[in-house]
Amino acid sequence: KGDYDRAIQDYDQALRIDPTFANTFVIRGNAFTAKHDYGRAIQDFDEALRLNPSSADAFYNRARAYEYAGDYDRAIPEYDEALRLTPSDADSFVGRGWAYAQKGDYDRAIQDYDQALRIKPTYALALTNRRMAYARKGDYLRAMIDNIHFMWLKFGFWGNVIRLSILALSLAVLFGSIFKRYRRDHAMGQEPDAGIFHSRN
Repeated sequence: KGDYDRAIQDYDQALRIDPTFANTFVIRGNAFTAKHDYGRAIQDFDEALRLNPSSADAFYNRARAYEYAGDYDRAIPEYDEALRLTPSDADSFVGRGWAYAQKGDYDRAIQDYDQALRIKPTYALALTNRRMAYARKGDYLRAMIDNIHFMWLKFGFWGNVIRLSILALSLAVLFGSIFKRYRRDHAMGQEPDAGIFHSRN
C-alpha cells in the first residue's frame, strides 16, 4: 500500500507540472484501483477520457475499475469501447468475458474467451476462464479439455508426462482398491464355489 501511496504522490507532482497529459491520469487511476479506491480511479479515467476521448487504455482500465467494484453492467460498455478502438486486444475480450460470466451469461463469456484465444492462443487466463464458464454451464467434457490444454501450457511436455503418470497411478490404486473391496464383499455374500471372484479358504 505504501508503494502505491508514494507512486500517487509522484503522479500528483507530474500532473501539477502538466495537467493535460491524459496518460498520467490513467496511470494514477491504476494506482487507485490497486488500492481498491475505485471511485477515485474512475474519476481519473474520466479525466483521461475528457483529455483524450480515443484512449483505449482509459476505457479498458475504467472497465476494470467498474468490474472490480462489482458493477458489471457498467464495465461491459467500457470494454465495448476499448474493443472498438483496439479490436485485437485479447485482454479486453477476457475482461468482458469475465463480466458476462459474473452476470451468468456464459455463452457470451465463452464467445469472448474464444476470440481472445484466437488472438493469443497461449493466453492461459482466457483458457482458465473458459474452462470455468464451461463447467458452470454443465459442459464438463469441454471444461476437461480446456483443463488439459491449460496443464499443457503451464507444465510443458515432460511436466505433463509426470503429472499424467501420477494421475494414472492414482487411478490404478483407486480402481484396485475398489476391485478388492468388490471381491471381498461379493465373497462374503456367496458360496465359495459360486464364481471366480470368491475367496477360497
